This record gives sequence, C-alpha cells and structure tokens, in this order.
Amino acid sequence: MYLEKMKITHFRKFNENNNEVVFYNHPIDGELDISKVSTLIVGQNNAGKSTVFKAFGMLYSGDSFTSADFNYDYLLDYFDDVLSGSTDDDGNLICPKIDFEFTTIIPKDDEDSLSAVTEILDIGSIVADGDSEAVLGVTIRVKNETVFRTFLNKQVDYYNSELGKGVKKDFVIKREIIDAILDKIDEIGLVQIYSNIQKDKINFKFSDLFNYKLIDALSVNDECVLSKQFKSILKYHYSQGDLVESEEMNDSIKKINDEVAELLSKRPSAFINDVIANIISKSVKMALYSSMSFETILDNCVKYFYDEDNFSVPEDHYGLGYTKLVSIVANLLDYIERRPEKSLDRKISIIAIEEPETFMHPQLQKCFINNINKVLNKILNTRDKKIKCQLVISTHSPHIISDKIETSNSINNINYFGVIDNKTSIVLLNDELFDSKDNNTFSNIKKHMSFSFAEALFSDAIILVEGFAEEKMIPYFLSNFKQLKNKYISIININGAHAYIYKKLLEALKIPAVIITDVDFKIDDANISQIENYDKQHTTNLTIQDAIGTDDLSGLSSCEIKHKSIKNIRIFIQEKENGYCGTSFEEALILANYNNDVLINSLKTTSRNNFYRISQYNNLWKTEPEIVSDNINKKSKELYKMLVNKKGNFTINLLKAIIEANSPLNTPSYILKAFEYLSSEVK
Repeated sequence: MYLEKMKITHFRKFNENNNEVVFYNHPIDGELDISKVSTLIVGQNNAGKSTVFKAFGMLYSGDSFTSADFNYDYLLDYFDDVLSGSTDDDGNLICPKIDFEFTTIIPKDDEDSLSAVTEILDIGSIVADGDSEAVLGVTIRVKNETVFRTFLNKQVDYYNSELGKGVKKDFVIKREIIDAILDKIDEIGLVQIYSNIQKDKINFKFSDLFNYKLIDALSVNDECVLSKQFKSILKYHYSQGDLVESEEMNDSIKKINDEVAELLSKRPSAFINDVIANIISKSVKMALYSSMSFETILDNCVKYFYDEDNFSVPEDHYGLGYTKLVSIVANLLDYIERRPEKSLDRKISIIAIEEPETFMHPQLQKCFINNINKVLNKILNTRDKKIKCQLVISTHSPHIISDKIETSNSINNINYFGVIDNKTSIVLLNDELFDSKDNNTFSNIKKHMSFSFAEALFSDAIILVEGFAEEKMIPYFLSNFKQLKNKYISIININGAHAYIYKKLLEALKIPAVIITDVDFKIDDANISQIENYDKQHTTNLTIQDAIGTDDLSGLSSCEIKHKSIKNIRIFIQEKENGYCGTSFEEALILANYNNDVLINSLKTTSRNNFYRISQYNNLWKTEPEIVSDNINKKSKELYKMLVNKKGNFTINLLKAIIEANSPLNTPSYILKAFEYLSSEVK
C-alpha cells in the first residue's frame, strides 16, 4: 500500500487549483535505488514546499490548527460567497474550512493492507486481479458552526451598514471583517473531521493510516548533534535489552560510586554541613553520593569521533557539511532500528527530508542521493529488517536535483512548486513533458542539460540558446541590461535548433521563457548574398516551424514569435539591423557592431587574412576606415562564413577583447527585444 497523491485546499498558500502533490507510485521494498523511487519537492522560495511537511506533521501529531492556517485570499472569496447568499446542502450559511485528501493505492498482491483501509476503501475501485483505491478526507472546520453563523450574520449586517454610509471603501470593510472572522475562529476553535470517499464521517485518526518521520536538516546547527542523536539510538537499544552490562561491569561501577562517595564525604560534605548547622540545625546533615550507572554512562559519557588516517577527530572539529550528512543517516538509522524485526507494517510510512543541502559543500550535494542510497542499503542488508516506506525530499539544490536526473536518467517524480497570483501552483514533472520519441536523443538531452534544468527550476525566467557563442555572450549582454540585473535568469544551452522538444516542459513550469534561435534561412550554403527581410524567405529551423505552423517566413512582421498555443514562451530570431537580416547569432553580432573596434579586432585576430581580403582592412583602415566598416556591414554573411569553423575561437577572442578594451558591444536588436519581453514578464 502506498500514498499516490495528496490534495491540499485552503491551507496557507494553497487554494483550489494546482494543489496536488504526487508521490512516487510504489513504496520502497527491499533493494533501494533512491534516485528512481524518491519524490522531490522543488521550486521557488515561499511557494509552499515546507507547508506539505507541516501538514503531515500537524495531522500526524494531532496538533491544533488555528486561523493563521487559512489561506487569506480564500477567506476574502469566502465572504463574497456569503454576501451572495451561498449555503450548504442544508440551506445554512457556509462556514470556512481547510480540506486535505489522501489517495492511497492497495496493490492486488497486498491484501494484508486492506484491513487498515476498510473504512475509506472505494468499493467501486476494486477490480478483480487489479489495484484498489482508498481515499481519506480530513476537513478542518469550526467546532460550533451555529455560533459562527450567528456571528457571520452580524458581519453581513455590519458590511451592508458601513457600505451604505459611503465612508469606507469596499475592500477596507471586507478586510476588517476578515480580521474579525480570524479572531472568531480562534475563539471558537477548530476540529478535525475525517471522512471517506463518499464524504461519510468516520471515526478515524491520521496516525491510523500513516507513520511519519521528518528529518529537518535545517535543525542541524549544533556541533555535537551527532552525540545527541546516537545517544537516542543507544538508549533505544538499551531499553530493548540489546545492550546489557555484565556483572563485572556493575561491580566496577559500584566500586567507582563508593570511591566517589568517600571522596565527597570529606571536604565538600563537611563544609556544606557546617553551613547547614548554623542555618537550620546541627541534627540535619546532607550527604553527596555518586549515582553513575550503565545507562548514565551511555547517556552522558559516550563521545563521538571521526577516525581519519589513524587520527581521531572530535565531531565538533569536523565540518558541518559532513555532520549534516551523518546526522541525516543517524535519523534514518534510528527510524529503521525502531521498526519491528521482519515486520510488514500495514501503515504507510512517509520519511521526509527537508533541505538536506544546508551547510553542505556542492560536492556533497552532488553525491547526496548516491551516498544516502549506499548507506540505507547497507543498513537494510546488515539488519534483519524489512521496511516499506516512501521517501520525500524538499530541496533548493540544483546539484541534488541533477544528481537524481543523471542517476535515474529521468525527471519523473519531481513536484515543482511555483507561485501564481500569490498562490501555490504545483506541477508534476515527468519524462512525458519532453516532446521526443527518439530514446537515444531523449537520454542525451536529459544528461547534458540536467544541471541547467535543475537550476532553471529556481529561476525568475529562462533563456534557451542553441550554441556555445550565445551561451558565453548573452550573459555579457544581460549584465548590461539594467531591468534584469536583480533577477535570476537561467541560460540553458540546448546545443542545436531543437528547442521545440522543450515546449511542453516550459509550458508546465509556467516560468517566462524565451528561445533565442537562428532564423536559418533556407538558402544554398555557397550563397553569400545579403538578406534584407523575411519576405519570400523560408526557414529550416524546426522550432520556428513548430511555432508558426509553416516554414514560410513571409507572414512575420517582427523578430518576436508568439507560440501558437503556449502563452509563457516567446521565440526571438534575427531581424533587419543596419540594412540587413543576419542568419545566425554571429552575423547579427557583426551587423550590430560593424564599426566597433572590439569586434573588428576580434575578427582580425580570428582569421586575419580572410578578414583583410573581405573588408579591405589592410588597404583602407588608416585612410578611409568608414569604407572598411561599410564593407563589414555589407559583407556580414561572407564574414560569418569565414567564422563557421572558428566560432569558438571568435567568441573567446571577443570576450578577451571586451575585457582588455573595457569597451561595450552593442546588443543585437533581437536579443535586446528578448530582454525587454522578459523584464515585462518578471516584474
């Protein structure tokens, strides 16, 4: 049995749409491969990632919910519904509520688990030789709805009265009422109501179905945290009778206690008793004894060291990154050790690890999943245990995400948390979001872009480029564009004009994205004639063809192409600049900077003889430099052909010249327009 998905409604930043967290669709059982079976929760700051764990923790422990747990925007909409006369099925004014829904799957070969879900089992889902479904609903609502409705009627009267006076604006009155509603909710209190898929109220607790363990990596800020955690493990084993002191050890402890008592009976005890005799009575005495036991030795005297190259290093002398990793392992070990031997727990076990990357060096982050995988398998193989659980990791680390992608060769089981209109919006990422039927291409794409893609999940906007020159030069141009300086923009090199493969993925993320791609006019390679516009031109670029539905560019009126069906993607291609339309990034760069010394020197350094021949630089630069510049502009395509096999050298020479000359290059107009579009989208 496993948890398939969790729906959160009206809790904190969650509202009624895009509010499902989907978990890996089978529990860990036996040999582990965490990269494939773990569920990742990733995304923007303040998007609700920790809220998922908070919900699990509050429901599992039975903690009380408060008015602060309601989504504020929902309460505003709720009061509008009250004003419009919305009622429940019994004709009463509706009351505010928070809803959770947990969908669980019982595989056909797991009949033992059916007894744990009898009350919530969906009878209609039972199929012979198939899996079954059980749905647990939890509603958080006010304890006394009658009292709350009486209060609510008074608020409606107050709203109408204040609105009629015309002194306060509508939204001001409503916010006053919402604040009053929040206070009333806390005054009355909230209660948890459990139900099945038919919405029938049932006598049930969250802990009847779930075990939950949160490993909060953020709490590891104590240099001696390992001693504390391993003490817990030792005390558990001591309570289970796994650690038993021998008679000789007990005799030694008794002897030490006697010797300590004898030592304390002299000066400290004698001095204290002299003081007491003068204050209370000479007949009242105090005695100091040692109460050391085997249990207190385990609790207070066991210290932990790292043994490295025959040197023992105290744990508080080691880096917090390693301490964090070992601390997570210690928590997992403690959880596993407390599971009964050879048991098959009928409950669903959720292990959550929150932001494990804190204090970790990128190298440790990169290897995190692999390291945890090895350790868990080692624990399970050396312990007589059979554990079934689902592992959920929340992270801000591109290294951990890319490690999962590279190891599993998949983006499956990643929940991306974004924010739309100040509300959490969840997207389940999976391999189907790549529009490619070629498995080899698909595999290579995921491998080469794993870190870039992982980094993009935390970005304000994404720029997809198709080559080395764009990847190196666009950050330079971006640094000179003031409106985006304080934004986190990811630049992903997709190594070719096949950005259309990523369109479903970009659409799902809902992050503003631009694809900067070459227009790729359909012309003979030997043709060096300058092109002035898109009229009567065709393209070989599949990304452009996919966006406009044809290879004919005649209908384009701008370098900005709106995708015919995806709103958050724009495609930008070269446009007419200084009289001509470049067919590549390099040619557009030449046209935008044909009279710039930095560009001219870079062209000269990259291919001196060809540059001299095409531009007549050697003959005219000293006497008529404007003719040389004009030649560069009019022969931009021929100059680009000169660079075809030297693009890398040209880019490096250009960057070097920019640094040495401390002189800016002009940004090609189509790239500038791409930046302007992004700045309008990320405000």
